[in-house]
This record gives sequence, structure tokens and C-alpha cells, in this order.
Amino acid sequence: MRKSIIMDIKYNVFSLSSLIGIIFSFALFSKEIIMAINDGSFSGYRYPYVSLVDGSFNYTAFMVFAPILASSVASMNLCHDLQSGYIKNILFKQDKKSYAGSRFIVCTLSGGLVMSIITAILMVIILIVGRPVYQPDALDSGTFNSTAFESIQFIGGGTFLAFVVIILSFIFGGLWAAVGLTFSVYKPNKYLAVAFPLLLYYAINFTFGKFEILDKFRPMHMLVPGTALVPSIGFILAEQLIFYLLVLCIYSIGIQWRLKNV
Repeated sequence: MRKSIIMDIKYNVFSLSSLIGIIFSFALFSKEIIMAINDGSFSGYRYPYVSLVDGSFNYTAFMVFAPILASSVASMNLCHDLQSGYIKNILFKQDKKSYAGSRFIVCTLSGGLVMSIITAILMVIILIVGRPVYQPDALDSGTFNSTAFESIQFIGGGTFLAFVVIILSFIFGGLWAAVGLTFSVYKPNKYLAVAFPLLLYYAINFTFGKFEILDKFRPMHMLVPGTALVPSIGFILAEQLIFYLLVLCIYSIGIQWRLKNV
């Protein structure tokens, strides 16, 4: 089973949809990256790492499409198994419980890996075109002051913050890939499985944004919070863990029902 999971993850991560997602992501990031390269070429000024991280996630369209980038990697695999009838061949060799578990693991790890790969490549580019800032200075008093990243923004000149964002990207990607997979259990349509996470993401952001008490829980703050409303990194991790467990519960109930008569 472990070998099968690893093979499925490799297939998803190195698939055409994954490559398209990575290329599309950098098209979204391009404005911030090109600005940094141009300013460095013509004026000699290099933006701090933390400023480029903030600009890439909070001032580009990346966070608008992030959930669909995660869900497009593996969320539709269950739909293929069900609609093609291939699931009967799989269940002939594997019990239903193992199948359900492996599908969830493969989907979440694939979505998480692709998102973290996208973020890691971006961070490498930022480390090349940007500059480290080890303490507040006249040009950068602290991009993430009064946010969850305030205490870590100058560690390693900003490199530690880049590492934290890569880890959060992995969790974020896995979560929204799992949302797409869970939806496909109840409605096996591969297009809806990819699109639903984005619709849910927008719905939660819009609804929670209407209420000040709920604003800190908006999914757009799960990766690089640009607001003082989110108190700490621990809060971000706890929020995603709770959301993840909720999705897992809904998936577990649905997949038992879906496989009952297969």
C-alpha cells in the first residue's frame, strides 16, 4: 500500500496539471518579481526578502486562485475511479477502508507538495533578487509589524520567514485539495471537484469578512496574513487543523456511503 501511495503521489506531482498550475502561478507572481528585477537593474535597489514575500502573496492574484491550484492536482482522481468503473478492479485487490484512506492521503500530500514546490521556487527567486534585513532600518522598519509574522521577520534576514511560508503552503495546499476530494465523494464530477474549493474559499472569505469577530478566520489569512487580526502562527496552524479534521470527518462519512454498494 505504501508503495502504491508513493507512486500515485509522484504521478500527481509530476503530472501535466501540476506543471500547468506551476506555470500559471508564476504568471500571477510575475508582476512582483519583474518589479524587483527592474528596480535592481536600473536603480540598484534590492527589495528586502520580507517585502517581496508580502507583495507576492498579498498584492498579486495568487491567493485568489490558490485553492484551485491545489485541488487541480489530485481531487478529481476519485471521480475517474467511480465514473470509469475502475474502482471495482481496485477494490478487488484492496479493501474499501484502505482505498478510502489511501485516496485521502494521496490527494492531501499531492496538493500540499505542489503548493510547497510553487512557494519554494518563488522563495529561491526572492533570495536571488532580494536582500536580507536583519533588523529594522531606515528603508524597512518591519513589513510584518503587528502581524503573526512580526517576531520572525528578521530571523536569518528573512530566510526563516520564507521557510515558514513554505511549510504553511504545504498545509494550505493539502487542505484545499482535501476539500475538492471530499466534494467529489458526494458529487463525482471532476470539474466541480476542482472548482468547488475555490467557490467555498470565496464564500467563507466573503461571509466572514462581513463580521469583525470572524474576519480573523478568513482562509485568505491562512498563508501569509497581512493583517493584525491574526494573532500568531500557532493560531493559523490551529485553524487549519480544525478545518482539516472537519473535512476529514465529512469525507469519512461520505466515502463509506459512496463505497457501500460498489
